[in-house]
Amino acid sequence: MNLYEISAEYRKALAELSEVEGLTNEIIEDSLSAIKGEVIEKGRNVAAYFLNLDAEASALKEAEKKMNARRKVIENRVNGLKDYLKNHMAACKISKINCPEFAVTLINPRKIVVIDDVDAIPFTFVKVEQVVSIVKKKIKEALDDGKPVKGAHLEYGDYGLKIK
Repeated sequence: MNLYEISAEYRKALAELSEVEGLTNEIIEDSLSAIKGEVIEKGRNVAAYFLNLDAEASALKEAEKKMNARRKVIENRVNGLKDYLKNHMAACKISKINCPEFAVTLINPRKIVVIDDVDAIPFTFVKVEQVVSIVKKKIKEALDDGKPVKGAHLEYGDYGLKIK
């Protein structure tokens, strides 16, 4: 039986036992203890499984970091070699290198804009962007202090898990 089925069985048994008159909370708890034990055992298994998966994900993340670092080294080497070839082709006024496998062509420089003084640029050339973000932390503080905040309220989120 999976955790979902065991949990459903527990809720069903609790509902049935709650309808029986004369049963104390202690008797109900004793009756449900076997099912509770199954939930705990299944919960241990689920926690062990996701801890295993978490360790695997961490190992993959570490491998990704190493691969990304290696990729960046190779990309930097490629860019350095491209610059090296480009600079020497330009210095020697060589515009094309051909061979059966590939062709390298030196492209003439194009015009680029260089900003000397940002404040001197006319407003017609400025793009204004407005970013609005809600600071939930401040709203929570205000609501916790009993101050109403129009358009917001507090409610409880999901349960959390803490594993040591």
